[in-house]
Amino acid sequence: MERVTRLSVSRLNMYFRCGMQFYYLVVKDKPMPPGWALVVGGSVHEASHGNLKHKLAFQEFMPLDQVETAARDALAQRWDKEGVRLESEEHKKMGEKAARAEAIETSVRLVRLHYRELAPTLRPTRVEHKWWLDVAGTDCTLTGIIDVQEALASLRELKTSKRSPTQADADDSLQLSLYALAIWKLDGALPERVWIDSLVHTKQEKLVQLQSARRPEDFGHLTNRIAAAFDAINKGVFVPAPVDAWCCSERFCGWWGMCPYARRPMSVSV
Repeated sequence: MERVTRLSVSRLNMYFRCGMQFYYLVVKDKPMPPGWALVVGGSVHEASHGNLKHKLAFQEFMPLDQVETAARDALAQRWDKEGVRLESEEHKKMGEKAARAEAIETSVRLVRLHYRELAPTLRPTRVEHKWWLDVAGTDCTLTGIIDVQEALASLRELKTSKRSPTQADADDSLQLSLYALAIWKLDGALPERVWIDSLVHTKQEKLVQLQSARRPEDFGHLTNRIAAAFDAINKGVFVPAPVDAWCCSERFCGWWGMCPYARRPMSVSV
């Protein structure tokens, strides 16, 4: 295996969540089609952040119909290029055509919610800011993309979900911690607040916003964990998710069918 010296925050999160998912995707190069929810979320991110970039460049938002079209196009292009894994039994029963139509409708509704309720409240100084950070004590680099930064006032992560996030999601988020660490190292100061902006798609879409904070004492264990993860990966250590982990299921893991650690019903001779 070629030595790993650069990881994105999303890949690092995957390794901590389940080493076997990381092994199949990164080491064995076995990508799986994205799930329905991931494709919807990606299209919402692309269209909504495109609108914010337009505001940064021209001091005004794009027309709403253009943002909605951007979401439709982004979803259709990714669906056609990569295919989509239908995770829920509901989507499997309705079939790909109907699931695709629902995905497009959901994406449009969510970008409309972002456009009307979230975007006007933001004062972005950076949108989809890509960063690189050397990991102390190693020859490795961590990379990531911060959705929205409002100078040193805040950094914000946009989420789409079928459930409302809890305060613990913001307080314990590894992603937000690493983004705050990056701003601290690159800009010289910590952001005052970190935010999750969640577009929740239930029968009635709603915006749920949660704020938290990060302090210098929050990062010592993180840098140690990151260095340990790089060391373990390069030694070929890939620990599977805990047996009761939510991600260890056919619905949430594209590699479930090939993983020797997956939870499956078994016949036992008595």
